[in-house]
Amino acid sequence: MERLNYPRPDWIRERTVLLNGDWEFSFDEPSYDMHITVPFCYESRMSGIGITEHHDTVWYRRHFSYKKGNGHVLLCFGAVDHDAEVYLNGSFIGRHSGGFTPFSFDITGCVKEDNVLEVKAVDYNSPYLPEGKQKWTKDNFGCWYTPVTGIWQSVWLEYAGDTPAEYCHFIPSLENHSVEIELSVLNGYTGKARIDFSLSGKNLGSAEIHVKKGIGKAFHSFSYDDVRPYDLLWSPENPNLIDADITILTENADSVHAYFGMREISVSQGRIYLNGNLLYQRLVLDQGYWPESLLTPPSADALMTDIKSAIDMGFNGARKHQKAEDPRFYYLADKLGFLVWGELQSWHRYSEKSMGAAVSDLIEQISRDYNHPSIITWVPVNESWGVGEVMTSEREYHFVAALYHLLSANDPVRLVSSNDGWEQPSETDIIAIHDYMFSSECASKYDNPLDLIESNVAERRAIMRKGAAYSGQPIMLTEFGGIAFADGSDDTWGYYGKVRTAEDFISRLKDALQHLEKAPIAGYCYTQLTDVEQETNGLMTADRRMKLSAEEYRKVFLP
Repeated sequence: MERLNYPRPDWIRERTVLLNGDWEFSFDEPSYDMHITVPFCYESRMSGIGITEHHDTVWYRRHFSYKKGNGHVLLCFGAVDHDAEVYLNGSFIGRHSGGFTPFSFDITGCVKEDNVLEVKAVDYNSPYLPEGKQKWTKDNFGCWYTPVTGIWQSVWLEYAGDTPAEYCHFIPSLENHSVEIELSVLNGYTGKARIDFSLSGKNLGSAEIHVKKGIGKAFHSFSYDDVRPYDLLWSPENPNLIDADITILTENADSVHAYFGMREISVSQGRIYLNGNLLYQRLVLDQGYWPESLLTPPSADALMTDIKSAIDMGFNGARKHQKAEDPRFYYLADKLGFLVWGELQSWHRYSEKSMGAAVSDLIEQISRDYNHPSIITWVPVNESWGVGEVMTSEREYHFVAALYHLLSANDPVRLVSSNDGWEQPSETDIIAIHDYMFSSECASKYDNPLDLIESNVAERRAIMRKGAAYSGQPIMLTEFGGIAFADGSDDTWGYYGKVRTAEDFISRLKDALQHLEKAPIAGYCYTQLTDVEQETNGLMTADRRMKLSAEEYRKVFLP
């Protein structure tokens, strides 16, 4: 079983049929006078259309065959931006709102031998919805780019058993050499389930779970007949993944192949620890845009290229910025020991609608990505986007604090950077500073982080919101650099000025980095991995050509 052949490598039913490829397509009304290549959005070249004129509504249609058998059939969507209505053989199946998270429908009762599947997608490019870096104006501006409309991740069928598993979350305990399990089964199932654990083919025992009304909880302690306790742990140096084969014990059993990692992220005395070992993070900002396919990765190889390029340059992780990435990215990060910060896509105007959409998206994103050990931190808000008055507004402050508590309650195995950049509340696990003025000339202010925070200035914004108190959290410089190295076009830009030659580029890089690792902080995130459309401050071009050699970068970022 090659996990990369499946749209969700962390949650696999072996009987999976991809519905990607050629679909009928139309704008505005279901005339279906065009064709599109799914899962690429119509704005991208790889869709076969490649026009950026905005249409609120798009329609998709395709035919597929089905051979009747036992069990249930699930119709699954990786992501559709933003609102989707799904019809099968003329009947309404269901709807979903949220442009970056998966959804599925049980179509067992209406699927036939020959089927017509239709999808209506509506996307207003609204600043009141979590859309991340997609522009909501006619033209690109600043650091907002070409939007994505409609289907932009895979569509597929899964053939499940009589009672399909919905999710299974694993919470590792290194102290007890055990894992806490929560299993959800559809249709209010009451009965038994079993999970068989293994590591590289070695048996690690089984857990029997009693499920009642669709939910089952259990603990499983690992035995060490064939492996040492250290061999169970996940880390960048030893990215061990424990296979978890889930079986719902009915006559026509549902089976899912999942996995997780035994790792623990913690904070103590202003430092971050992974499995009890001090962790210094050298992250790179990664926005996950491609010139030919926009938010959709052109292939699994493209995802591998980005991760391996970052590692070759000296980074040990990435902040996946303003995007819930294709699940294959997180699987590759898990396999390669590459650390990841996950991030909720920002909205840009505060409203009750914004709050509801953000909470819904966040819960769905957590559930999808729960078992990826590479993800060690969540960022629910970036630079006060969508909560522009959080500095003084009690209402907006309470919302940011609520997102922190929601993440901490739903996902206790990760840290939270509540408002990454500035105007941070007391309720945050990391003090994350964005400082594009950082250079050797001003590096001394990072020698004493307490003085830095009390100075209350980052990018001319307060580091902490009004009334917030610093309580010893680790401090990280989570955006800096952003040096533009391009052809000199007037419509491109970067944060830390422009350079025209490779010599000037590496000189600027060294200037920004040479003092940073001496500072008593827990790490940094450099802006950024690649150029993105009009923003030319990447270490690689938009088509993934390195502007300097990997060896030259490595001397700077991993001296």
